[in-house]
Amino acid sequence: MYAARRLLAGENEIEPYAPTPWFWTDQFDRKIQLAGRTRPTDEVKIVTGSIEERRFAAAYGREGKLVGILGFNRPRHVMQYKQMITEGVSWEDALEHAKTVNLFRSTDPVPISTGCHYHSSILS
Repeated sequence: MYAARRLLAGENEIEPYAPTPWFWTDQFDRKIQLAGRTRPTDEVKIVTGSIEERRFAAAYGREGKLVGILGFNRPRHVMQYKQMITEGVSWEDALEHAKTVNLFRSTDPVPISTGCHYHSSILS
């Protein structure tokens, strides 16, 4: 898609190629995916599912932008948010999207703590 846009664009309209980084791994019955560029200091909210269920998607926001999505057995949601990251969607709009399509049960996304620690129960 980028190559076609570049061929059709004028010289002053060329945008640099900057794909959204993305990886996934399947570990037995668990699919783990991460898209975007996240940092330990980002705001993180569970937008669908729950850690306890071992099936969730967590959105990462920084400086008013959606910058990442982590999915644990939620591939469809990761792909939706990956596209929003590519489009430069705001953090507020990303959280509102979750409400609009009923991705999470509560009225507000659930914040989780950030930093260099993890939930060991997810991996066991």
